[in-house]
Amino acid sequence: MKLLYALLGKGIYSTSDTSAFVYLEKANVGKRYSDTQLIFAATLYSENVFNYEDHIAHALLNSGVNQHGFTSAICLTRPFSRGQITLKSNDPFDHPTIDQKYIEDERDKKKNGLEGEAY
Repeated sequence: MKLLYALLGKGIYSTSDTSAFVYLEKANVGKRYSDTQLIFAATLYSENVFNYEDHIAHALLNSGVNQHGFTSAICLTRPFSRGQITLKSNDPFDHPTIDQKYIEDERDKKKNGLEGEAY
């Protein structure tokens, strides 16, 4: 990995991402897990790592081409919403169909929308 960075300036040593795990709900303070993850990166993402819809990803990713920037994200660590994975076919090499159903549960909407923005 160090060689990749030394030769090409790429790889794990070329990033400075960091995460913070926090308790936004007082009821969760002291538990073994946090309820929210804050992600910070001293870069503009150049790939659709958050699986946005194509038109949103295109607008976001192309707006920062050849520019410096900062990226942040808020993630619920224990969401109530549940997604679904199904097989597309009986071919083991076909990718499955993944429906994340992000923030479909009203409790997640409240938590992500209100507490996330307030923080």
